[in-house]
Amino acid sequence: MRKLTLAMMVFGSLTAAHAAEKETINYNAVGCKDRETLQKGMGFMHDGDREAYTKFFTDKVMAGDCTLLEEGQSVFVEDLSLMAGFACVRPRGETDCYEVEFEAIQKKPN
Repeated sequence: MRKLTLAMMVFGSLTAAHAAEKETINYNAVGCKDRETLQKGMGFMHDGDREAYTKFFTDKVMAGDCTLLEEGQSVFVEDLSLMAGFACVRPRGETDCYEVEFEAIQKKPN
């Protein structure tokens, strides 16, 4: 009986969970499993060191810490930090959430 109650609680929490907002990636972007990794890599670009940027993110993508998100790709926004300028998005069909710069999902004015 206890297992049945636990299963019902888990199922109930899943069905009552808040639906994530659907968005589209605006441009080819890198997303990382943690914000610190993304910030470190983006720092190389802001410093004008394209070689370090490319090496850093190539290594992180190969290790599974980051992923490439393609322009037009459908994602779900699971967390949004407007003040920090980041969003955590989950690509359709995947279970991991990746931090991206907010501009990657920001709606473009018409």
